[in-house]
This record gives sequence, structure tokens and C-alpha cells, in this order.
Amino acid sequence: MRHVKNKKGAILIFVFAVLVVLVLIALAFSTMISDEIKTAHAGLLNMQVFYIAEAGRAKARWELTGGGEAAGYGESDISFGEGTYTFTTLDNGDGTYTITSDGYIPDDTNPIVKRRLTESNIPTSL
Repeated sequence: MRHVKNKKGAILIFVFAVLVVLVLIALAFSTMISDEIKTAHAGLLNMQVFYIAEAGRAKARWELTGGGEAAGYGESDISFGEGTYTFTTLDNGDGTYTITSDGYIPDDTNPIVKRRLTESNIPTSL
């Protein structure tokens, strides 16, 4: 009789050990999933801020080529989608200009993500 009781205790310890291993595996998977979600969110923010900065670059180019503005023109804190952009234009002095556009999410005061785009050597007569 005593021998049978010892086997029951051994099985209980084995089952407990298996449960501990399964819980550890579940925790590892939940950590991996959490990290993947954070990475995907960061990628989404980076893509959004790129297109916000691109909108600023396109607006600056339009202003210089069709909007009647001269090199040296710029705008700040223009709302676009989930963020804002700021752009400046610079006359290079050789018949070309440079556009610098900064995109921010949510804004330039307290940005979570920032992206700068620069387009150089653009002819002033397009």
C-alpha cells in the first residue's frame, strides 16, 4: 500500500512541473506577441510621419513653382492627418533651392516621432 501512495505523489509532482513549463511557454509567447505589436506600431508611426513630411515637401515645392512664393519661404505647424509639418526653403545662390520638411506626430512641441526630408538642387525655373 505504501508503495502506491508514493507513485501518486510522484505523478502529482510531474504534472505540476509540466504545468509550470506550459505557463512559462505561454508567458514567453505573450512577451513575443507584445514585442511584435510594439514593433508594428512603431513601423506604422514611421510610415505616417514620412508621409506627413512628404506632404510638407510637396506643399513647399508647389508654393515655389506655382504658388508665387520665393525661395526663403516657409510654414510652421501645418496640421496634416495625425500630425503636423513644418517646411523651409533656401535659395542656394546658384539658381537652385533646397526644401527641408519636418514631419511630427502629434506635433513639434511634444513629438513622439519626427522625420526630416530634404530635397536639394531644385532649379528655380521649373
